[in-house]
Amino acid sequence: MFSAGGDLTCDVAVCGVDNNSARVTTARYFRKWNVPVIFTAVSADADHGYVLIQEADGPCVGCLFPGVDEDELFPCPGTPAIADILQLMGAFVTYAIDSVVTGRTCSWNYRAAHLYSGDWDTATIRGRKSDCRICTRKEVQ
Repeated sequence: MFSAGGDLTCDVAVCGVDNNSARVTTARYFRKWNVPVIFTAVSADADHGYVLIQEADGPCVGCLFPGVDEDELFPCPGTPAIADILQLMGAFVTYAIDSVVTGRTCSWNYRAAHLYSGDWDTATIRGRKSDCRICTRKEVQ
């Protein structure tokens, strides 16, 4: 699999960017090649973050966040995310990569954590949405 920038052949891709346009492009590109993608993001206030495992037949960022493909903002809040939330998400990403590559059973494909309070934390299996404009198109871009 090649792009204008070079060879993107891999067993799993990781997308940890700060804009939805890049997330959508990543979801579509690697879905086309049946390559799993691990998405991760943190909030601008560095309080919470999430990890999503997009398997070849699993939900994409559009299934999780409907309308993400309409977002034309390219945020860069000017304040860097704090190391603690990034370390936590990095641990979840590492676990997700290891699970995908080794075939280890993972009880979640979406995991979110909040540092301020665990009341909103989640680890769950999300499914594909039949009306998702990103992964249910007949021909993925």
